[in-house]
Amino acid sequence: PDFDHVSIDGVVTSSLGASRIDTARVTVAEGMVLKAHIVAFNDDNEVMETRVETKQGGILGMSRVISDGDFAFYGISAGETEVELYADGKLVLIMKATVTPQSQ
Repeated sequence: PDFDHVSIDGVVTSSLGASRIDTARVTVAEGMVLKAHIVAFNDDNEVMETRVETKQGGILGMSRVISDGDFAFYGISAGETEVELYADGKLVLIMKATVTPQSQ
């Protein structure tokens, strides 16, 4: 079966900043964390092994948390990068990522 779609839900953000995530973009403020449950599905609607990577860890950090499919993104320094999503080892989605400066 081939990749069909990505589900992003269970999003938890800090109240101090305009963090958000969807299939096109990840936005996190410096020093803030965004957690999301991200799962890739094939065309039979079955879960695929999902891996998420950030291109520049000095701007946006990312790690697996809590359980399968849960990822935390944390703003390290203001700037832009990309987040890559892999399903069963194949690159299926590239999201733009922005870390915004923390409000003073």
